[in-house]
Amino acid sequence: MNFPFVWRARRICGDASVEYWSHPGAPAAASDVLPDAKLIVMLRDPVERAWSDYRMFRRSGMEKEDFTAVVERAVRWLSEDDARCLCASALQNSFNPLRYVRCGMYADLLEGWQQHFAGSRTLVLVSEEFFAAPEAQVRRAWAHLGLPPSSLQHAPRARISGDEEPVPLRAREILEKFYEPTKKRLAELLGRALPWS
Repeated sequence: MNFPFVWRARRICGDASVEYWSHPGAPAAASDVLPDAKLIVMLRDPVERAWSDYRMFRRSGMEKEDFTAVVERAVRWLSEDDARCLCASALQNSFNPLRYVRCGMYADLLEGWQQHFAGSRTLVLVSEEFFAAPEAQVRRAWAHLGLPPSSLQHAPRARISGDEEPVPLRAREILEKFYEPTKKRLAELLGRALPWS
C-alpha cells in the first residue's frame, strides 16, 4: 500500500488494488497502519471477475494454463478441509493458483475486512450499478469520504480490455455452483439483492 502523508493541507489519499483484497493478513495490517481509514469496496459478478483477472494474467504472459483447469483445481482445494494449509500457504502470494476463484468469495473476504473496518467505515458498491449510473454511485462514494459532490464528465475509464471473449461454459458452470452459497451470504450481509444473484 502507498498512502503518502500530506502535512500542510487536509487531503484524502487512497489506493485502489485487488492485490491485497484476498490476502489473509491484509485487513489487520491495513488497520494497524491506518486505523481510521474508510474503505470503498467495488464488487462485480464474481464469475466475470475471475475470468477478467485470468485474461489479464494471460495477456501479460504470466498465465499459461487453461482457465477451466485452473478453476477446477482451485474449487477443489477451496472445498476440501484437508487442503486448508495448502490454501493458506498459496494465498500468501498475489499470483497464486487460487487467486481467480478466491477473490470472488466476497462474503468471506468482506467479513474479514469488516472485523477491522466495521459499520459505516466500509461502503460497498456494485460495479454493474456503477457503470449503469456512475454519477449517483460517485456521489455515494464522495459522501462516504466526507467530500463535496464532483462531476465525472471528464473522468476516463481506467481499463478497457477491448476483448469480449465469453467465459468458457464449463468454467462458468463450476463457478456458479461454487459461488452460490457465498452469493447468498453476501446478499444477507449487505441486506440487499445483487444483480448477479
